[in-house]
Amino acid sequence: MLGEGAFGSVWQATHRASGEGFAVKIIEAVHAKRHGGLQAVMNEKAVLIQLDSPGHPSIIRLHATFRDAD
Repeated sequence: MLGEGAFGSVWQATHRASGEGFAVKIIEAVHAKRHGGLQAVMNEKAVLIQLDSPGHPSIIRLHATFRDAD
């Protein structure tokens, strides 16, 4: 584990095909929703999407998001 926040944790992962390293943020949506943080999570995603184009060397890149069954 790389770190922990109010609504989840960040883990180090390696892409199997390329060997590239990534940080994977796992957010417990039920916990975030229960404590009024779901909008903050959605805002973070929106900001990262906007910053991805054209991109900036000092800002992390959002590669993908998904939501599993609650």
